[in-house]
Amino acid sequence: MFAKIFHATEQSPLTAEGCSPADVDLLRKFQVDSKPTPGFVTDFVGSKTDVRFGTHMTNLAGAVERKLPLPGSFHADAIEWVGVLRAVEDATNETFVMAEIGAGYGPWIASAWKALCKKVSNPKFRAVAVEADTQHCDWIRRHAEANQIAKENLKIIEAAATVDGRPVFFPIIDPAADWGAAASETAEKTDYRGFQLDHRPVAGISLTDALNSHERYDLVHVDIQGSELSVIPASLDCLNAKVQRLVIGTHSRKIEGDLLTSLSAVGWILENEKPCQFAFNGSGEPITERHVRIDGTQVWRNSRVV
Repeated sequence: MFAKIFHATEQSPLTAEGCSPADVDLLRKFQVDSKPTPGFVTDFVGSKTDVRFGTHMTNLAGAVERKLPLPGSFHADAIEWVGVLRAVEDATNETFVMAEIGAGYGPWIASAWKALCKKVSNPKFRAVAVEADTQHCDWIRRHAEANQIAKENLKIIEAAATVDGRPVFFPIIDPAADWGAAASETAEKTDYRGFQLDHRPVAGISLTDALNSHERYDLVHVDIQGSELSVIPASLDCLNAKVQRLVIGTHSRKIEGDLLTSLSAVGWILENEKPCQFAFNGSGEPITERHVRIDGTQVWRNSRVV
């Protein structure tokens, strides 16, 4: 009997973040030197965020991120930055078009816009934001204005992304403190995390309908707290035909596996991947989305040229 001995090779910290040295070069390409703005935190591409949008940002007023986001910035991991900036870098059409689904205050719309301004002079830009929380929708408008995005270039849809567009329920949250709220088919007070929250009815919209404003998208960023498992497969025909790159926040290992299977089966190419991290206590209870402590990310490129 012969035994095979596998020697572990030293793993780059970048690999653990779902990135490569080439990805770091991409990040560096879009880095700018920004001046501080009172009341705002400015990221490395020059997008500035009102610190009142998040309780985790209150001590960052006037701060400027001078370093690359490795392993991350104040609001996102490096892998998300890589996916968004690669979409900007690869864009060849006259107008850059993107959507942010589960947009929060719309950070990726502003960051993509700033990166596009670094790439070309006087860029043409269109964006769609889908967000279920009313206060967050107002913040999307304010965030876009603070970053010089013309209001006619931004469409905001106040709704939850759903499989078929049916109305759903959304928790009533502290908008600056809770960034993990998820839509539900019922108004049950206990949400998927075990939090006790009142819910209100909100409009729903399918991904296909959310993207009907434009014939093609350079980027669609999706962060919908587990609904990606059903919403993305339900709109694959639309995504295949219209979208060049997907950046997906993932919220369980099962979701990640199912997306790997469903997207790769229809011509999507996985470019970057970082699995979610979850906490467990050895109790033997089923591990679900509520155990996730750090979201995962998948970056996909459409093998078809849209």
